[in-house]
Amino acid sequence: MIGKQFFVTCSQNCSQTFTFRFTDQQTSGITLNGDSLSVEIGIKDTAINAGSDIVTKIYDLIVSKQADFINTLQNTRPNWTNHYNDTIIGHANAVAANGANITFYSIFDGPPYAPGMGEVRATDLLQTEETFLLQVNDNPYQEIALNLKTINTATLGLGSLDVTSFEKAGKTIDSIHLAIENLSSYRSYLGAMQNRLEKTMSNVDNASENIQRSESLLRDADLADETVHFSRNKILEQFGQAMLAHTNQNSDRVLHLLESI
Repeated sequence: MIGKQFFVTCSQNCSQTFTFRFTDQQTSGITLNGDSLSVEIGIKDTAINAGSDIVTKIYDLIVSKQADFINTLQNTRPNWTNHYNDTIIGHANAVAANGANITFYSIFDGPPYAPGMGEVRATDLLQTEETFLLQVNDNPYQEIALNLKTINTATLGLGSLDVTSFEKAGKTIDSIHLAIENLSSYRSYLGAMQNRLEKTMSNVDNASENIQRSESLLRDADLADETVHFSRNKILEQFGQAMLAHTNQNSDRVLHLLESI
């Protein structure tokens, strides 16, 4: 998700824009630019292990700026008021969060809100798996598929552990054992892929070294000596062709004499 972003525009078609961007930082922040806002989510934040954590982070950042939003809007739009005490991001837009779901909606006409008006939805925002194709040869479509997964407590099924009772503790232990098995399996996969890539790198290095050696031989060749060898071989070739022609001519004369007897 690093480098990805999405935008929400005002449901009343004004110039307000709300930007949400994901970075490789360990911290997150929110910035006001007039009555527009920009939210940056640091994916490397240790508190982010699942999509619900991202949603919570976005929502908490917006809530922390509610007083500033309201003051800015009341200064630029004296008649504006937050009639229904929504969590606002603009004069006509608000936000709600529920688990891993975040909803942006219009508050211009008040509830009940018009279906789809000023609304953007995102379910689970955390990408947990992606496959990369690595080109490993100078021929087309010769690649190695490398599958990378997000490994954390959420993807291992350890998001919520409960040991408050005998039965729940048993289920927790089962979850931990399964997580260890899955982690060990994926570590084995990564180890095998590492060995395969190292072997490929070794082959590429050998090929590169051979090419460089051949190029060096061509560059370092003695031009005069090679010209003499070429001329000698050319003369021998022409002499052989002449001898073959002379032999064929003598055969024709013998046949002609035989035919005249």
